[in-house]
Amino acid sequence: MNGDLDAFRKLDAIKSAEAKKILARPGVTGVAVGYRTKGGARTSEPVIIVYVEKKKPREMLGAQDVIELDGAPIDIQEHGPMVAQYLRMPRDQISAQDSSPHRPLTGGIEIGPTGDHFVGTLGAILYDTASHQPTGLTNWHVAAGSTANPVGRTISQPGNGAAAKIGHCVRAVRGPGGGGDVDAAAIALDPGVPYALLQEQSIGTINGVAPAALNQSVVKQGRTSNRTTGRVAALGWTGNVNYDGTLVHFSNQILIEPVGVPAASLPGDSGSVWLSDPAHLAIGLNFAGDGHVAIANPIAAVLAAVGVTASLGASAFYRWFNPSHGDHFYTEDPAGELAPVSGYVFEGVGCRLFTQGTAGTTPLHRWYRSANGDHFYTTDPSGELAPQAGYVYEGVAGLVATSAAPGRVAWNRWFNPHSGDHFYTTDPNGELAPQAGYVSEGVTGWVLPA
Repeated sequence: MNGDLDAFRKLDAIKSAEAKKILARPGVTGVAVGYRTKGGARTSEPVIIVYVEKKKPREMLGAQDVIELDGAPIDIQEHGPMVAQYLRMPRDQISAQDSSPHRPLTGGIEIGPTGDHFVGTLGAILYDTASHQPTGLTNWHVAAGSTANPVGRTISQPGNGAAAKIGHCVRAVRGPGGGGDVDAAAIALDPGVPYALLQEQSIGTINGVAPAALNQSVVKQGRTSNRTTGRVAALGWTGNVNYDGTLVHFSNQILIEPVGVPAASLPGDSGSVWLSDPAHLAIGLNFAGDGHVAIANPIAAVLAAVGVTASLGASAFYRWFNPSHGDHFYTEDPAGELAPVSGYVFEGVGCRLFTQGTAGTTPLHRWYRSANGDHFYTTDPSGELAPQAGYVYEGVAGLVATSAAPGRVAWNRWFNPHSGDHFYTTDPNGELAPQAGYVSEGVTGWVLPA
């Protein structure tokens, strides 16, 4: 939590100890920690927030309405009962929707259990922690639809069409499990289904994960509300969520208020991923709302519960090109080091490298030759023939794998003997390198797709 950390820790401990008692009061819909709101404006005072369906005027409060918690500051705010936000069909009753087929698959598009009458959102394509295979992330209740156990159910995009099947649910958790209370499911993709790893439909790349912070600006792409901006209004939200008449208790969730729109989440948006804005770090998995605010599971608990990860790639390996002397430059620095002020043009994410400590990886060494402005990358710590050819060592650029495995792609090296430029790409055909006079020099290592 941000702000006065010690104050929030004390308040969160009181809130957790007293939550059951508070939630038993008539009209109470949740309890969390955040900042006091006065006159419609957020203050800087840390408080325990008690959410009620309807606030009473002060003059109508009786002794039974007063809440006291060990002298802790309390703020009463409104939100309605929370409901799991998948969308029941038929479609023609829904005005705001995107029921189009999307290939490649990205986060923010409609999915649903094949042949069922419920749809929600595909949050993202991430990695299976064990196999490194591309894996879809959504909610338990989106994958389950009308059944009690979603594991094994086939999933379609768009929802419920047998001809549009994209995979099947392999793991799902609702309630306590895997380090926290979550509503989450993992989807193994069928072979041959096109996908875009870590991409949100209208937002761009998920650049990693991070804990949510109070007052943080966030954005998500949902099947029904499309791109929506919000603000983290409370942390540690504890309360009940209604699943078609069944109440399920959740604790330590993220509460998000809409910014510039009436609702942070609408039916059909369940399963979408909330990202910090503008850094685009995943902070939560959307799963419930009251038609105005949204509730999200903390992302770390989600990933642990269903065995997926966004961090097999320590960071994106960004690609730059200098048209004046033809050099291709790759770096983990999202700002491009000195590339932007040295005449280089950004060409996007070339691939993703591995995290420190990943088994079967080796350092990728970077060398530079000022005579022709060429950057050279190799796993050979001696630099192959680079030192004899006038190259200067510039350190370790990142980690690549030493062998092929599911989920990995080859990082192919090409060389242009006329310009002296080295070019690297995950395209086995070298993109336009062969036509431009480049010669293949084999595989430098194995990486993760961009």
